[in-house]
Amino acid sequence: MSPQLSSLLFLVVGISMALTPWLAAGGQLIASRFELHDVRSLLPVERETDDLQDHIIICGFGRVGQIIAQLLSERLIPFVALDVRRKR
Repeated sequence: MSPQLSSLLFLVVGISMALTPWLAAGGQLIASRFELHDVRSLLPVERETDDLQDHIIICGFGRVGQIIAQLLSERLIPFVALDVRRKR
């Protein structure tokens, strides 16, 4: 291995070792922001889903999901709609 390549590798390894704690702290900061919007809080309470059998699951309750829900309602077909936004 040439001395230039060896020096470059030492430099890269040294910089990556020096940056690792900073990157880990930044990752924890980003993760803490995502925890505020944890999707587990959107899960239904168990008693809300106890009586569900033979139903359709609609994933996404945007424009198309709402149209599908309307069609299912008109035909008296039970369904559950899931969406990441609570307001839909």
